[in-house]
Amino acid sequence: MYVTPYLSQEQITSGTLAYAVALGKVVVSTPYHYAQEVLAENRGYLVPFNNPKAMAGTLSGILSHREDMQKTRRAAYEYGRSMIWSRVAELYHDLFKEVYKEFSLKKLQKISVVYKNSQDYLRRRNLYSMFERLTDDTGIFQHTKYGIPDLKHGYSADDVGRALGIIIKVARFDNEPGCYQLAKKYLAFLLYVQKEDGRFHNFVGYDRGLLDEDGGDDTFGRVLMGLGSAVALSTDPSVTILAKEIFDRAIAGRQPGLPLSTYPKAMAYSICGLSDYLKKFPEASEAGELLRAGADYLVKRYNVNKRPEWDWFESSVTYDNAKVPFALMMAYNVLKDEVYLTTALATLNFLTSIQYNGTYFDIVGNKNWMVNGAGRAFYDQQPLEIGSLVEAYGEALLQTYDKNYRDLANKAYSWFFGKNSRGVPVYNLEDDYPLDGLTETGSNANSGAESVLSFALAVTCLNDMSIRKALGRKTDPAKAKKELAMDPLAGRSKSE
Repeated sequence: MYVTPYLSQEQITSGTLAYAVALGKVVVSTPYHYAQEVLAENRGYLVPFNNPKAMAGTLSGILSHREDMQKTRRAAYEYGRSMIWSRVAELYHDLFKEVYKEFSLKKLQKISVVYKNSQDYLRRRNLYSMFERLTDDTGIFQHTKYGIPDLKHGYSADDVGRALGIIIKVARFDNEPGCYQLAKKYLAFLLYVQKEDGRFHNFVGYDRGLLDEDGGDDTFGRVLMGLGSAVALSTDPSVTILAKEIFDRAIAGRQPGLPLSTYPKAMAYSICGLSDYLKKFPEASEAGELLRAGADYLVKRYNVNKRPEWDWFESSVTYDNAKVPFALMMAYNVLKDEVYLTTALATLNFLTSIQYNGTYFDIVGNKNWMVNGAGRAFYDQQPLEIGSLVEAYGEALLQTYDKNYRDLANKAYSWFFGKNSRGVPVYNLEDDYPLDGLTETGSNANSGAESVLSFALAVTCLNDMSIRKALGRKTDPAKAKKELAMDPLAGRSKSE
């Protein structure tokens, strides 16, 4: 704990206060100007000037409720990260670049706005806190009202499965130990909802009651996808082992020559899970056969449904579309069948052609979707598609070295921050979380699990691309991050 009882309100700075906050200490201070700024938003405690009783009472209250100190310390520490020299240097560097690039009075007046809309700034989000806000001891809540969990709707394996995979990816870039604590909660949920036949219930009430007989193919695929990521990427042995056990039970006894689903999206989810699983266990023949059967099925669906100016797997474009070409690229990584990659790129480019107008992404809406020959809906637009687009563009960049895919990924991500058909953020900038969608009248003010998962997926994929760009070659992002930390100059002269 640190106490700073200055007597003058005009005190404009305090080096010792800055040090204490940077170290994550609980600070009690009189309300001079600098303290008011630094300790705002529950980062510390303010007491009146010349009031020893108030000071004593505040200190006593803190020491009497030590369980609250950790939250205050964390808030102080996180704020202190913005004052470290390397971060300050980054801010000055970005500022100087903008001044040099746009040297005019008009642009000078907008520098702060330009910076706050830069991709670099927009990716600096506390993803862990977004997950933590929606997660209790059971799982991640499906829905919220204005960012507050809506308990009536409980949980779904759809969301929990995806949350498992994405929080493992977040952990690769974030040193927050709570990421794996969340992963273990999500695994416990999936263990709970797995049925005797290996499939999964989907909906679970707030009382932990099971609300359906079977979650269907989408649920099965999404859970496999999350489990596969955990198997491939987890650095916690207990997470890896349990994820593998649940995964193995899910695919046990399935007919290897048949796809796990006849629905393209559900099949795509399963392909993602199988591909990740095979990265860790390439000798798993059953998983390999299921992967090939699924990928071949998607190619067959594409050949049946493609038409002039319609390169797609179905006669309609609906939800989470980019996940399908991404899945085929994942299958290509494992099986090396060129038809998977060519089909993936053709369909991804088709999605781009119908949703990107050269300035911003105007994604297909969920009111009647888009049917070949019958027009398209423009609202409501969902974050789900943006997350999958960024993911698919990132993989396409890795496969082709075409830098246009990086530009498209960044432009798709900008949809969250106002580069969309309504020109409004689909993001709560004040409380720092994504919103549920874009409607004809503006943003949906709620923020459920799917929007958070889609946003976090996009951020982790952009981080992958940034690290690979820095090293200038195909590589594993976690290894690349470690290599860059050891040698900050690594890859500086290279380009992708």
